[in-house]
Amino acid sequence: MLSALSLWLLVVAIGCSVGDDISPPIPVGETEPGIRYNPAAVKPKVTLEIFIDLNCPYSNDALPVVKQVADHYGNNKLDLVVQQLVLPYHRNAFLCTQGLYLIEEFLPATTFAYMEAVLARSSDFSTANTVNKTETEVLDMLADIAVSSTGIDEVFFKENIKSYRSATTLTWKYAVTRTQAGTPSYSVNGVDLVSESPSFNDWIEFLDPLINGA
Repeated sequence: MLSALSLWLLVVAIGCSVGDDISPPIPVGETEPGIRYNPAAVKPKVTLEIFIDLNCPYSNDALPVVKQVADHYGNNKLDLVVQQLVLPYHRNAFLCTQGLYLIEEFLPATTFAYMEAVLARSSDFSTANTVNKTETEVLDMLADIAVSSTGIDEVFFKENIKSYRSATTLTWKYAVTRTQAGTPSYSVNGVDLVSESPSFNDWIEFLDPLINGA
């Protein structure tokens, strides 16, 4: 038989479960997170997501492959979405990703040019190569890359990059809610894939049945 205290606790628990407000772990935006590569007006039925870190050399190897795959199928058949997962052991990845979102807002047509230029210099931003550099010196190096790859004004880039701290934090939180822990990692239609470094042919073999039918 339930004691009076147990019955009271049960009633409280039921009341709390019924009356709880919906509270997402991160703010829900008006659009889906991620940077879409060559997006179509009508979203296709298959979406390939890649999670990258701008200071990850393996991400640098992986991005051209998935872009080649997206070009192969066309944007009417495959939606390629690039997500950012800033890894804590890449000491300059957060700053580089802040720059990415600045470029995306003000010069969206050059977003991938910036992304690829930073990835190509990922070793320059490693801990070993920047351990004796100040944040200002690292920012100078990043600004040079931003200017050369996008044409953005150097002073504007440096003065506004820190405004994208929240955007960068939220993308990390989003990746974590998707249970991503390393880069590059992949998902197709929301289902995580297990593969270290799939080649173009690996992707075609996997995606063809989904896109073109068995």
